[in-house]
Amino acid sequence: MALPAHAADTSAFSAEDRDYWAWRPLVRAAVPRTTTPTANPIDGFLQERLNEAGIQPAPEADRRTLIRRATFDLHGLPPTPEEVAQFEADAAPEAFERLIDRLLASPRYGEHVARYWLDLVRYAESDGFKSDDLRENAWRYRDYVIAALNEDIGFDRFVIEQLAGDELQSDDPRALVATGYLRLGPYEENGRDVADQRSNILNDITDVTGQVFFGLTIGCARCHDHKYDPILQADYFRLQAFFAALALTDDEPLATSAERAAFAEKQAQWETATATLRDEIAALEAPNREKLMAEKRGVFPDYMQKIFDTPVGGRTPLESQMIELASRQLVVSTEDVAKCMTKEQREAHAALRRRLREEHGAPPAPLPVATLARDIGEVAPPTSIPGDDATIEPGYLSVLGPAPPQIQPIAGRSTGRRLALARWIAGQENTLTPRVMVNRVWQQHFGRGFASSADFGRQGEPPTHPALLDWLAAQWQADGMRFKSLHRLIMTSAAYRRASLDPSPEMLSADPENALYARFVRRRLTGEQLRDAILAASGELNLEMGGPSVRSELPKGISEAYAWKPDKDPAQRNRRSIYLLVRRNLREPLLEVFDMPDTHETCTRRLETTTAPQALFLLNADWSLERAAELSRRVESSESTDAQRAIRAAYRLVFQREPQPDELQSASDFLHRQTGGSGEEKSTPAGGRVGHRTLVGLCHVLLNSNEFLFVD
Repeated sequence: MALPAHAADTSAFSAEDRDYWAWRPLVRAAVPRTTTPTANPIDGFLQERLNEAGIQPAPEADRRTLIRRATFDLHGLPPTPEEVAQFEADAAPEAFERLIDRLLASPRYGEHVARYWLDLVRYAESDGFKSDDLRENAWRYRDYVIAALNEDIGFDRFVIEQLAGDELQSDDPRALVATGYLRLGPYEENGRDVADQRSNILNDITDVTGQVFFGLTIGCARCHDHKYDPILQADYFRLQAFFAALALTDDEPLATSAERAAFAEKQAQWETATATLRDEIAALEAPNREKLMAEKRGVFPDYMQKIFDTPVGGRTPLESQMIELASRQLVVSTEDVAKCMTKEQREAHAALRRRLREEHGAPPAPLPVATLARDIGEVAPPTSIPGDDATIEPGYLSVLGPAPPQIQPIAGRSTGRRLALARWIAGQENTLTPRVMVNRVWQQHFGRGFASSADFGRQGEPPTHPALLDWLAAQWQADGMRFKSLHRLIMTSAAYRRASLDPSPEMLSADPENALYARFVRRRLTGEQLRDAILAASGELNLEMGGPSVRSELPKGISEAYAWKPDKDPAQRNRRSIYLLVRRNLREPLLEVFDMPDTHETCTRRLETTTAPQALFLLNADWSLERAAELSRRVESSESTDAQRAIRAAYRLVFQREPQPDELQSASDFLHRQTGGSGEEKSTPAGGRVGHRTLVGLCHVLLNSNEFLFVD
């Protein structure tokens, strides 16, 4: 018996359930008036609440603070001293707006903002579990996200390409790469119970899709109706049914139809020319290859043995899907076959392969491939609630009251289910997702959202400014759901430009959590921002974009334990943190200690902890000391090694400002002591100039300061 998508028992929903703030249609309220006619609409909503609370907001921050705040927020990097000086000298009223436009137009924008999305979708380049095997081409998805954000393609297209790029544009390599979203979950490469493995994959993508696009923790509806929110168990499996036909692939060519045809022609020519030799090689390999394959098949349970023995044409879509999953483990390499041969067979085998290379050369270079997903075919395996034989068709969350999905199979290729889901998520009738995304972008800039970014359900925090959240979501939809316009709107508000001063007793009493945004709250840099900022200060940051991920140099004990081989080229090791290899069971030490999230789970908001290992790493790690040494060399090469000029140069590179008189005196005293003024350091520089060793100490101190680690 089939249960139609629209046949949910919605009588279980109370009037309160249906009227919950997150499900309601967006209401574009009139913008409250402010004393300034040209004010940003955001400030109208915020000022109204401040007036009600009797709070006088903080004044605007100084120019250096604003450019540093905005540059870290949009680029994840500090501004250069020259950029700060130029902005401070620009007295035009629209100077800050021009700054925001410049930052949004830079490719550095996509490299930084992509990190928030990659946290959400738990991006990693390895499987997790015990073996944690690498996914050699997963980086292509990371590059897709960066490019899409830099191009500002619109959230609707961003969603559709990731959920169903193959169904939308099968001839567009970029759209194919986008479906890497479907392949980001942990994967147990040697799982023998294929049915259980398939279930885990589908549960994972269902849970993450609910979290990423709906801001809801829907996972508990897998076993029963949600305890707190109006999400039925049937709703969970309706959503999962959109993904029921998924098949994993690592060899899908990233090429247009014309490119594939050209490659196929070259491959066919090579195969024709080499057919005789290849047949001889295959005949020599066949007995051992069949033996090894039989051994690999033999480890699977009985139900899989029956499927293996079923002719291809007689398999159901579910059986075909499980065969595809199992076949990922049924790989017998030429090297494995050769190991099973006798000495004479190996010699004959090697001679044939040598002749193949010498007489015909290598086969055509393969087309690039990526870690992707597609459907097993036009017909999906059935979806049902465990323990119930009723088939559940795809459908949306019942409480939102949507019409049943209009699904059109794609002849010869796909079910069309994911495309239907993507279009609904990105469509104007879905008002939940715009609220979720606008709330997250607000959180990026203020450190907290209007509502809980992890849970828009009843267990999360209700919005502090529901009218403003709705207005922003409606405005974002009207602007084509483009992130850059949303960033610009938020960042040009008076609220964003306020100083991060200590609150007055009155302000603290009226608004202890700063929920009314009367002041800006200083925030510590993320691990990625900190690493990139240190490299930028030392002059070593490599701004090369894209391509395979890089391996940094790890402490010896970690490298030996994980057989880790860093990139030989130091310039590659010093690329931006977004391009570092992300391995689930081995996180970059600096990023881990500064709260990099666990990539097994989606992360909607990073922790911001203060721990002893953070200080110990920056003080004692070889990497930190080496960067201080490089910074000191940069100071030496850019300025005379006269003490005060060296101090000024270091302050400009680290803090993008000149030292205050007391700071200049304190740093001068420090250098004097280090060069023998108090007998503590015996190696006095010749000619009374500052020596390299003393500058390293000063640079190390500056890179460990709170002013460097925090953004006001």
